[in-house]
Amino acid sequence: MKPFDLSAAKRGEPVAAKIDGTWCSDVKFVGEGFNEALIVDTPQYGTIRIRDTEHLRMIPKTRTFYINLYPASPQVRKCGDFTMWSTAEDARKAGADMVSVALAVPIEIEE
Repeated sequence: MKPFDLSAAKRGEPVAAKIDGTWCSDVKFVGEGFNEALIVDTPQYGTIRIRDTEHLRMIPKTRTFYINLYPASPQVRKCGDFTMWSTAEDARKAGADMVSVALAVPIEIEE
């Protein structure tokens, strides 16, 4: 998880909170309270105040890409080639007429 970013939390980006020693990811940032406390809402614990930002983290965004894997050619002996696509459908279409090892393999990348 990424360090807590107050401005990102205010924009509504996903937040996690450490409550009773466990990281909870179903947390909604509510706002700033008095005495520099930050207010979050959780289904399990309700609305709580957190004073130490070490107990808050930003949940990284993930994007899913789809890759097609192709066998090695005589020029490349140890590994083959790949192409990357935004959707599984595009990946399947692009690799439909080619000799491939695998088509539309999902890969998640954290931003």
